[in-house]
Amino acid sequence: LNKALDLDELSPIDALAYYKKGLEDLRAATRLNFSQDEWPSARANHEKMQLNIKQVEERIEVITGSLSKSRRHTDETLSKPSMTR
Repeated sequence: LNKALDLDELSPIDALAYYKKGLEDLRAATRLNFSQDEWPSARANHEKMQLNIKQVEERIEVITGSLSKSRRHTDETLSKPSMTR
C-alpha cells in the first residue's frame, strides 16, 4: 500500500495494481485466527485493517471509474467524424 500511495498522485493507473495487492494482503490478515487471550490486543489492529480495506476499496473504485470515463471519452472522440476541410 505504501508503494500505491507513493505512485497515486503521479500515476493512479500504476498505483492500481499495488492497491489491489494491498487489499488482498489486508483481507488475508483479517482472516487470521486469534485465541481469546490474544484477541484483546489484536482487536484494534483488526479494526484498523477493516477501515483500511474500506478506504482502499473506495480508492480502487475512484481510479477504475476515472479510467472508464476516460476510455468512454476517448471512444466517443475517436468515433466522431472529422470536421476538417
